[in-house]
Amino acid sequence: HGIYVSNSSGPNDNPVIRGNITYGNGRSGIQINGDCYTKDSRGKSDGVIDGAVIENNIVYGNTAKGMSLVSMQDSVVRNNLIYANKNGAGGIHLTDEPDCGKPSHRNTIVNNNIVEHQIAGIRITDNAAGNVIFNNIVIGLRKGTIVDEVEGSRIDKESNLMSRSIPSDLFVNSERYDYHLLPESAARDRGKNLYEGKSAPRSDF
Repeated sequence: HGIYVSNSSGPNDNPVIRGNITYGNGRSGIQINGDCYTKDSRGKSDGVIDGAVIENNIVYGNTAKGMSLVSMQDSVVRNNLIYANKNGAGGIHLTDEPDCGKPSHRNTIVNNNIVEHQIAGIRITDNAAGNVIFNNIVIGLRKGTIVDEVEGSRIDKESNLMSRSIPSDLFVNSERYDYHLLPESAARDRGKNLYEGKSAPRSDF
């Protein structure tokens, strides 16, 4: 992976991953992994990464997913640009370590631009629930936009712009991976300040 945060042995992890460009990696661009199997020197592990902030990153061209978020809870993923990743479950994947029983719960996914030609834009699996997803542009050309296999998260159909193709009037130049919004873009002024008690960022990356 490009950036890897793992092996939580207690509460209040609070990692911050901010302002990076991660690309061309053999696995995912960014992976969070609570990892219930690895113990600290006292033989303990709570198996959950909580309190994470992942923001203002550009994640593209990785062999697997853009962001693999495994057993991450009560965290925020905001203002990231994710595109052209190649394999795996999604541009953002909320999931659980096999047989750990610690799914990615109660996360806020807001103000991200995701364009994936091969994999789903956002995918939620393995009992991950209670996540709040709003103000995202999600283009999933082959495997869907926001795919909630659990049906336990709150996904705003008004503020999320979801499409199985790239509208010609949305981005400046998607063929050259320029995902700035055009002046007349349908994504302008579409977002919300609040949704399900969660706040959007004041500034848009």
